Amino acid sequence: MTHLCLVHCETTTGIVNPLEQIVEEARRRGVQTIVGCMSSFGAINIDLNGDGPDVLVTSSNKCIEGPPGVAFVIASRVLLENAARSRGHLCLT
Repeated sequence: MTHLCLVHCETTTGIVNPLEQIVEEARRRGVQTIVGCMSSFGAINIDLNGDGPDVLVTSSNKCIEGPPGVAFVIASRVLLENAARSRGHLCLT
């Protein structure tokens, strides 16, 4: 397995998965994490520094109360730099 996708907070059940522990275990196994945080981003503290998920996907219309229909992805700088290097160009500043 190379990647683990998970939902941080399941809206209908109210279950909040233990994100830090899951990401830590995945990282220990060399697995990258992609986390859906539609219901938690802006409401629950999520560490996006070195110990956070590799990729976080969310939307503006839930907890950060932005306009509906706007989605965004936050990816770790290391992940982006490695992807750029593997494609032969690095233009991050």
